[in-house]
This record gives sequence, structure tokens and C-alpha cells, in this order.
Amino acid sequence: MCTKEGVVFDLLNIVPFIKKYKKSPVTGEPMVAKDLVKLHFARNKKEEYHCPVTYKVFNENSHIVAIRTTGNVFAYEAVEELNLKTKNFRDLLTSEPFVRKDIITIQDPSKLEKFNISEFYHIKNNVKVLDEDEEAAKKDPKYRLGKTSVETENTLKELNETYKAPTESYLKSTEEAAKHPKDTPN
Repeated sequence: MCTKEGVVFDLLNIVPFIKKYKKSPVTGEPMVAKDLVKLHFARNKKEEYHCPVTYKVFNENSHIVAIRTTGNVFAYEAVEELNLKTKNFRDLLTSEPFVRKDIITIQDPSKLEKFNISEFYHIKNNVKVLDEDEEAAKKDPKYRLGKTSVETENTLKELNETYKAPTESYLKSTEEAAKHPKDTPN
């Protein structure tokens, strides 16, 4: 999926954001799910994304565009040579007509400012969609533990089985003791 600005998002991440905030995570402008364009990338036998016309494999230096009306993704070279120069505004795979403004730039190596995510609305404003499962997992003290030794695992297991949370009366007595420290002789 991509926005009209050509920013590509995973469907599982963009849809919940739009449902919750009804804004583009890139610009902060109002947005609904139907504003997204479903992209259709071609893959070769090695499962690499490529242009279905030139068969050039896409990489970080490729100028990549999509046609908004079909979602088909091409190398800009193909669209420039076969659509723009010939004034043939039909999708190169489906022949569906489109207008020039339907060409969405997904990647242009000469204009990298689009990839400055620090300027994205959701980053600047710390706007997130929290995953309920992840938030629940974060409450588990072991969430941030990486790989642990067998000894550590056994210790944590024993602690988990034998630990008893402090009672309310114990907590109150420690609070009182902190408020009124006993005088100690010098």
C-alpha cells in the first residue's frame, strides 16, 4: 500500500493507524483507507522485485513509480519512454487509461528528502497505534530479557514460584517507618 505521496506502508500497520487517527502518518492531513493505493510489484524467479517492462531488478538506486489507477509498479525509465514521451497515457500492463498526475513516485534516488522520516507527522508528534499484545507482554518483567543462561532461567523459575507480593499492612508499616525515622545515637 502507498500514500498519494508515494510512501509505502505495510497493510497491517497503515490501516490501524488510519482507523484510529483518520490522518496520514506522513503529512498529518485527513486520510481514509480508500486513499491508499494497493501496489502490484512484479517478481522474477529469484523473488526479486523488478520492472515488468524492462525486467530491471529494483534496488536503492532505482527510480520507481506506480500508476494510481492500477497500482502497477514500473521503472521510471519505462514510463518515461513508453508513456510520457509518446503521450500514451495507458498502463503498460493493462492498457487502462490514466492521467499524468496518476504517476506516483515511490522512489527517486535524486530526491531523498522524501525518506527523511524524522519529518513524518507520526514521528514529530509521537503518534502511535499500540499493539495490545505487545503492551501486555511489556508488563512481564522478562520481556526485556534476551538470551539467559540455564542458571538464570532456574533462578527466575524458582523466584516466580516462591515470590509473594508484599501485603498491604507491610507496605503501610514501611511507609510509616520512612515518615518517622527512629532517632539513632551518634
